[in-house]
Amino acid sequence: MTFNKLQSKTHRAGRVLIVTLCMMLFLPALSIAAHADEGTTDAYIVQVINKNGEPVSGAMVQFCSDTECMMGKTDENGEAAFDKEAGSYTVHILKPAEGYLKDETEYSAPDTPGLITIVLRSDETETVQTIDVPERGISFAISREYLDRGLEAEYPNENVNGYPNISLYYYSQSFYRLYDEILDMDPAELTHELEEEYIQKLWATSRCLMEICLISEEEYEALPENGEKLENICYYSPAEYLATNDGYVYIVSVPNLDDGDLTEEEAADYHACRDYMDTVLENLSFMPIDFESYDTELGDRMPPFAAQDLNGNEVNETLFADHELTVVNVWGTFCGPCIGEMPELGEWARSMDHRTALIGIVGDVTDVSDEETIALAREIVQDANAGFVNLIPDDSIASFLDGIIAYPTTFFVDSTGAIVGEPIVGADVDGYKAFVEDYLNP
Repeated sequence: MTFNKLQSKTHRAGRVLIVTLCMMLFLPALSIAAHADEGTTDAYIVQVINKNGEPVSGAMVQFCSDTECMMGKTDENGEAAFDKEAGSYTVHILKPAEGYLKDETEYSAPDTPGLITIVLRSDETETVQTIDVPERGISFAISREYLDRGLEAEYPNENVNGYPNISLYYYSQSFYRLYDEILDMDPAELTHELEEEYIQKLWATSRCLMEICLISEEEYEALPENGEKLENICYYSPAEYLATNDGYVYIVSVPNLDDGDLTEEEAADYHACRDYMDTVLENLSFMPIDFESYDTELGDRMPPFAAQDLNGNEVNETLFADHELTVVNVWGTFCGPCIGEMPELGEWARSMDHRTALIGIVGDVTDVSDEETIALAREIVQDANAGFVNLIPDDSIASFLDGIIAYPTTFFVDSTGAIVGEPIVGADVDGYKAFVEDYLNP
């Protein structure tokens, strides 16, 4: 979500002047609108309708030229008329009618007086959220009521049986409290045993609501010959045929799990979400499948960029020219393995000679205005005593990072900006060091 920044006093004063002018012109426009059905032929008619083509009365319309704005309210025919000569005008919905959503669009009026039609969405459409998953060729329509209860769509993945899948899960408030505990924990204290303990707790406070798996039509048709059952496709059972789309058969499982460690209130939400799965299945739609890539694809070289580091210093691609080889570590503030290797990376960076350098890219910072994530990244770097440069991605770097499938990912850049060798996915400081040694001392 993007929030508008506070405007300057000068800008606010200008808006006050505009609003005052609009209010001065309000009554004449209402008068014109009231006579719209009396045969006006030289007026601009703004018609407001709903998705069914029915007129929407009571919508406040603003009609503006470069020098003035008029306002009118739509009548029982959904129309507001503005008696203006041919010219360049824009139209806004200042206030939707009751029961309809606000429309922020700026519409252009015709070059000559005539009709412009605006379709308003009702509040009812906003109670359902569409979740498109092109990687699985599927689209969910899910009521916000159940999203508020804890229903979430997982990222596309493969299940333990090796089939592409997409799952809907119920995540309780207890789950998120446990998750926050892990994030707040000192990585040095998170032993393997403690991590396993938390995984079991997280599992017990979340429940799978639905799993949809994909299998090619050819493989599906061969299942009986191979003695395979649908339960061998999905992780959960029971499983049944759902649909065929784009050369693949969809198998669905809506498991009936126990309540795990859910509280009484959470269990009620879980069961309500599970009962809602019948409605979700009724409203599914399909699209061409665009499977995700499981390979890291970075291209041949770093793109030109103009970014800032975590301290606000300006940095661009010329930094690579100072060293024979630069190690680039892409990490995230949410990533335990990334944070775990940070102290060792800091120690390594301090020991590097002039031929090499280490920089980081904080991949989950959206931009320089993402103050919360930047503050967390600074804290992580400080706690790890990792004094090497860490970049905040600009648009150029962010586009480049689209080719990365997991954090941490580490790759190597020569003095010309070209990427050399293969990226290393996962925390592996010894592997980074081995590549640098082999590259500099073949």
